[in-house]
Amino acid sequence: MRKHLISILTLLLFLSPLFCIYGETENISVQEIKGRNIDDNKITDDYFSSVSESDLLKLEKEGKLTLFLEKGQPPIYLPDVRERSELNEEINENSFNTGIETIFLHREKKYLKSIEEYFKILTNIKSLEGIQYYSHSRERYRLLFEEAYPVVGTSRKKPAETPLFNENIRHYSFNSYIKDLSFGRNYYKMDYTVSDNYLIMKMTNIDDMRYGIIPVIDREDLTFYLIIMADGDELAVYCSGMCSHVNAGFLRKKIRNSIHSRVEALYEWFKDNASEGN
Repeated sequence: MRKHLISILTLLLFLSPLFCIYGETENISVQEIKGRNIDDNKITDDYFSSVSESDLLKLEKEGKLTLFLEKGQPPIYLPDVRERSELNEEINENSFNTGIETIFLHREKKYLKSIEEYFKILTNIKSLEGIQYYSHSRERYRLLFEEAYPVVGTSRKKPAETPLFNENIRHYSFNSYIKDLSFGRNYYKMDYTVSDNYLIMKMTNIDDMRYGIIPVIDREDLTFYLIIMADGDELAVYCSGMCSHVNAGFLRKKIRNSIHSRVEALYEWFKDNASEGN
């Protein structure tokens, strides 16, 4: 019995260095793989340093992250653009009670375009006409915007020209008229910030909004942000909706779902236009 025990111990001592070598090799392999992932996903390092590692892994796996913000909660997914502090302060000052953030990640070449092309897509407000959204209450897709076009001031009878891109553009603003099948006829201010590698679109209501005959959102209390980030062979899109609205119980869920649906619809609008002709 003792001889068998000694033989087993001797064998374990002989094999233990091999176990150590195998463990070290496996560990190095994991680190190398992790390193390659970081190098391959440079856009997440450049723009999403505040996003948790677990969320970044989910974004990498699913291509999408969605977060509902509670009242008073600061935005979590806001990208690391130069204007981040300004945008963060602006959102916090608005005291929203419905907030939705989403990040989308793309590597398909059909979506990889120049900043000029992205600018043309996001300023072509007319192309919003006919886009659809998912109605949670009806459980089906419905027409979202029946009419949409740039205007002079706040008169739908005075259409304006679509802006033209030039290399010196850094900031651009204009008003738009949009007929929404849920919120009715409304005017929005469209603000654009242009950088070499990203483009910010901010869309803010400039008149009161109603849900049927009920006033629900005051002037400048609804803002959508769409940030397009291009980095090599990757494209990331941040899309969010921040809203301060009446807190009536029977309307809260409807408005929350409505804002969420519009965030998704704006992203789909961008994606569809970005992939046209490819």
